[in-house]
Amino acid sequence: MICGFALVLAHDYQYATHMCSGHLDGLSVDDLLQLEAGSLNDSELGEWLLALDRARSALEAVQLRAAAAFDARVVFAADGAPSAPSWLAARADVSRSQAAALVRHGRMLRWHPASDAACATLGTTKVRTMLRFVNPRVAEAFDRDEAMLLEAVRDLSVDQTATVMRHWVCRVDADGAEPRVAEPSEVRLRQGFGGRWHLDGDLEVTDGAQLHAALASHAERLYRRETASPDGVQTTAAQRMGRALVDLVARAAGLDASVVTAPRRWCRSSWT
Repeated sequence: MICGFALVLAHDYQYATHMCSGHLDGLSVDDLLQLEAGSLNDSELGEWLLALDRARSALEAVQLRAAAAFDARVVFAADGAPSAPSWLAARADVSRSQAAALVRHGRMLRWHPASDAACATLGTTKVRTMLRFVNPRVAEAFDRDEAMLLEAVRDLSVDQTATVMRHWVCRVDADGAEPRVAEPSEVRLRQGFGGRWHLDGDLEVTDGAQLHAALASHAERLYRRETASPDGVQTTAAQRMGRALVDLVARAAGLDASVVTAPRRWCRSSWT
């Protein structure tokens, strides 16, 4: 059924044959980057554009494998990063969501060698479009249908591949998502360079709402205290939230408030 549906879409994609190799395919990536649009005729300009896209696809496939290995070996921890996507988003030209998808798809390709190999024949974007529709509910079905799906989308565009995958998901997951069971809240606290501590977490809805309400209330008291103070010291909203967190934890743990909540003061020196 899926293959037949894909064949119908393929009839609307006759221009796919334009993706065939041109005489620019023998050029290296460096050579392709040296070309200029003004030096090419119309036909060569189209071939150049497609050759650049094939190079991008090949490099992206390698990047996916590198991201998966980087994540598996926990290399990011050496720099104090909480995860591979966090490390990548802070250093590369990608957003946090793009970095997360890169690592996730890289992991999936490690377990799906047929899809990994298809990056070279179908294109990395088309393969990643397929992976985008694979969630825990349909993972087992994808393991079963992977070869069939790769064949079904072979002659389709990326957009048509997404259409086929939506159709496939509807067939194998007709009931849709089950009510989501809330994952327990998680908090990670790590000491980084220079002795400072890095806090990162993911809180369940109720836990997050309660914590935010408590922090916001205490931070507001700190703000009013600052505005009423004659020394004129002002902190940022984020700094007040950090101070509020430490104050509330210390209070709950019964620590010495005179030590834990002592206001920070800046030392000023004057030279004569």
